[in-house]
Amino acid sequence: MIGLYALEENIEMAAFADGLRAASLRYKYRNHNVFTPDQVEDFDIVVVTGLRDKGMVIKDCYQAIGVPVIVIDYGYMRRVSGVADFYTGHWQVGLNRLNWVPAFSCPADRFDALGVPIRNRTKRGNTILVCGQYSGDPSHGMTDQQMIDWAENQIKTAKQNHPDAQVLWRPHPKMDRAFDVHGHDGISAGEINWDGVHSLVCINSNIGHEALLNGVPVSCRDDAPYASLIDAQTQTQYDRRVEYFNRLAYAQWTLEEMRSGKAIEFILTAIRNDQCQKL
Repeated sequence: MIGLYALEENIEMAAFADGLRAASLRYKYRNHNVFTPDQVEDFDIVVVTGLRDKGMVIKDCYQAIGVPVIVIDYGYMRRVSGVADFYTGHWQVGLNRLNWVPAFSCPADRFDALGVPIRNRTKRGNTILVCGQYSGDPSHGMTDQQMIDWAENQIKTAKQNHPDAQVLWRPHPKMDRAFDVHGHDGISAGEINWDGVHSLVCINSNIGHEALLNGVPVSCRDDAPYASLIDAQTQTQYDRRVEYFNRLAYAQWTLEEMRSGKAIEFILTAIRNDQCQKL
């Protein structure tokens, strides 16, 4: 039995439920808003949409007793970024966390179908971008002040390691308030000219994927999905990037693909692989 923690009118969970029916799998809806830790049930798998508010509590409670938790949120490439593209963009469907990527190799078909190019560069620019994220987001958990402290430390480190580079602070474009970050050489906003970028510094933001697609090395926190690419030399190797983005394409699905059962089929395979690795 699979527990769906969302209201039945939730668009992405309704699509996932359709896919469960297509796969002849049983499920029950539960209201995530009223969940408390003493309400854990005997589910084989649990599904949540995002990790805000009760989402994180539900995930932690079930994960603590070994129940796999599927997390649905906005995707990575050709992604959902708001209501306007809910029905056309890709949603991440991951296991036990946000920004999950399959640990095993995946075919190239899904990434190829996206039509997203992977660039190679012959030389690096002279600008280092230090990129902020939306404070309070559950993907990183930082407050406003923690974001400021992180940014200023990263700017200082970038200047020490690359004294001839221009270090720019790039706030999250959807933040409705400005961070009073000091020490940078200017503010980056709008479209990025990747040819002029030496490297990018972020926490675990999706902008790291944009950088890697454009051959720009990324410095990030260990919980970033692309942290497995290790270092600047590995990150710029074309074959390694292709292998990574092939896997990433299998961590995101459209609503139509959820309804068809394709997303469920793949994530169940990932759950079986994960359980086998723990034996």
